Formats: sequence, C-alpha cells, structure tokens
Amino acid sequence: YEDISDLLNDNYTQFTIVMGYFSVNISKTEGDEVATGHFGFGHRNDRGDHLIELASSNKLKINNAFTKKGASRRWI
Repeated sequence: YEDISDLLNDNYTQFTIVMGYFSVNISKTEGDEVATGHFGFGHRNDRGDHLIELASSNKLKINNAFTKKGASRRWI
C-alpha cells in the first residue's frame, strides 16, 4: 500500500482510478467512514482496514461497496 500511496501523492489528476484485486473484506461502513458504502459483505479483515485507510487518506471511494448486488453476483 505504501507504493500506491506514494504514486497517489506524486501524481495529481482530476480523476484517479486504482484498480486491482486486493483480496480484502471491507464489510459495511463502520462509524463515520466515507470511503465505503453500505453494501459491503462479510467481516472486515486487516487487509480491509489497510485499504480503507489508504482510500480515506487519499479521498478515494471503494465503489464496489456502494452498489447493492444480488446473491449470484457476490464472490463469497
């Protein structure tokens, strides 16, 4: 995550998209988080905490958690 954070800090663009398979569970929004939506699934793990911290510190959103998915569209 440090490499991604460094890239985000060094390059400024109007729109930033970070894509990839991060193998995380972020669950639903906890507290006053703005990086995640209300449609997360599963239980949050340590990698999920790190991704949410990265997204929050760089004013990014984790879009997969903002969209409600049917049972057949979930990975778990």
